[in-house]
Amino acid sequence: MGQTVTIAGRPAKGDPGSPVGIVEFSDFQCPYCARFVESVLPQLNESYLSKARAFLVFRQYPLVKIHPFAMTAARATSCAHEAGQFWPLHDGLFKSAAALNAETIAGLGTTLGLGPSWRQCLDGDRKDVTEDIADAATLRIRSTPSFLVGRRESESALRIVSVIEGAQPLDVLSKAIDAASVR
Repeated sequence: MGQTVTIAGRPAKGDPGSPVGIVEFSDFQCPYCARFVESVLPQLNESYLSKARAFLVFRQYPLVKIHPFAMTAARATSCAHEAGQFWPLHDGLFKSAAALNAETIAGLGTTLGLGPSWRQCLDGDRKDVTEDIADAATLRIRSTPSFLVGRRESESALRIVSVIEGAQPLDVLSKAIDAASVR
């Protein structure tokens, strides 16, 4: 493929020193994204992320034409990332994906102890979310979830080796990760 994708400043899991990375473009109202988080992400964490064999970077791709609260959720998690609470809010939002609305998002933030500065942050534009959406368009990402698997090119970028669309089982991701590992 040869293209690169930005990973700097985005929420990540796993060993950031690992040479292989996975960039996930996701939408908090996407049922397929929720399925990935519920069934595949724990396996990915156990097999790769917790063993320093790969790292996962989350990028926003709210499909606002079909998911009315996806942008609110994207902004909320972007603000939560600044407060060190991205992954807890991420997990809560995906557990609530089928019934996601503004009240659910606000309630989850309150439960996590995200206070007035977080609520104030929600009302502003989020440069990182805008950049993620623009990058998804440049990379021709058309659906969520989409995964870009590649090798670390620098502290801030990953060279893409393969693209996987949809909520695929772990073995599909494993093949791509393993192939990227031997390059």
